[in-house]
Amino acid sequence: MARTSTVWSRLSEKSVALFWSLAAFCITVFGNGESDMVSLILWSPKLNRLMTNLALINILVNVLLFLYLYLWLEGIRGVQQPLVTVSWAMPVGGITLAVAVFSLMAGIFPVFGFLSPFIVITLLYGCIMSFHFVPSFGILSRKQPQPAPRRKRMTRHEDSD
Repeated sequence: MARTSTVWSRLSEKSVALFWSLAAFCITVFGNGESDMVSLILWSPKLNRLMTNLALINILVNVLLFLYLYLWLEGIRGVQQPLVTVSWAMPVGGITLAVAVFSLMAGIFPVFGFLSPFIVITLLYGCIMSFHFVPSFGILSRKQPQPAPRRKRMTRHEDSD
């Protein structure tokens, strides 16, 4: 029975991830119904440019931080726990994500009004949940922690040599 619940729980996780990913994709493709979200962010004169550009810069910093941690440190340099090794990465990532979310809400508010928080949260959840569909191999695989090697026990006779 435990195996069935695991299958159902994984299926449930994947279906929730698919829902959020599709919702974010639809918002990105259809935008406000007149133009897609990318065109809206790049060329709309209604947007608050300062806040939108601040959000895009913070998103870029987060992407570069992710690539540095998992591609460069873990994948190329072979660091086992990059978040422990680079202790400043978590606070920087959290701060830049928070600034990106709130500044994107403020940036698109002139176009979407009070729907802006819902749109940004849906885009954020969709981006996070889309990682469920990234294949787990290479540097993205879940590595099981290796047990420490056992030491050979010394006896009295080996001690005296």
